[in-house]
Amino acid sequence: MGIKDFQLQIRKGKVVSRNPFVNLGQETEDLVKIVVAIFDVEGFTKFFNKIPINKNIVTSSFINGLLNWFHYNFHEVFRFSPVFGKFLGDGILMIWETARQDMPDKVITGLMNHCWNMVYSCETKYVPEFVKKIGKRWRIEYPTKLKVGLSLGHAVKYTRRGKVSDYISESINIASRLVKFHEHIRFIAHSDLVFGRLPEKHLYVQKSIELRGIGEISVYIDKDYYIAAGSPKEFKDLID
Repeated sequence: MGIKDFQLQIRKGKVVSRNPFVNLGQETEDLVKIVVAIFDVEGFTKFFNKIPINKNIVTSSFINGLLNWFHYNFHEVFRFSPVFGKFLGDGILMIWETARQDMPDKVITGLMNHCWNMVYSCETKYVPEFVKKIGKRWRIEYPTKLKVGLSLGHAVKYTRRGKVSDYISESINIASRLVKFHEHIRFIAHSDLVFGRLPEKHLYVQKSIELRGIGEISVYIDKDYYIAAGSPKEFKDLID
């Protein structure tokens, strides 16, 4: 086989791949517009490595509790449930389809605020309650902090046996880069998510950053984290 056999090809607006080792499924639409949220459990590897006994039991107890908390907040509290979710080992990927779910612009911005609240609530509400009810008996220091990166863009959607198997999108790559961009910034969102006036404007500052391989983009970041981190030089003022 040659290198061409492993490359994606576009035919009549459809993505075609002859790679015999990858079976994502069948693309069902040319292009779908998605919102991506990637949450990262800060310090998860350190937490896992420091568990002295019952490592698998302690870890699964914490992760199951965390995933149940996410499910409640994104399927019960927030009225637009994600159409796709995946546990990433030390984080969570969530995707919404804006057209399919008929999400108005203000709902997309509302989702951004909801994700901010999840980051804040994990440390102040969820983990303390988890330790009190379940985790206290293990006497282990659990991860308390979440980080999140958000992006909006277009994707190729793949299905297998009638169910979504995956999305291919630069916006997923952007969200992944954002959540890892700065160790002290725990909320960062591509400014494309904001349409018109930003509600809760006092929570955010808008800056410009450079993502390797992608270029310069505008982002909203949590104002308190930005100030606490010493106004990092990686975040530059927007040029009008």
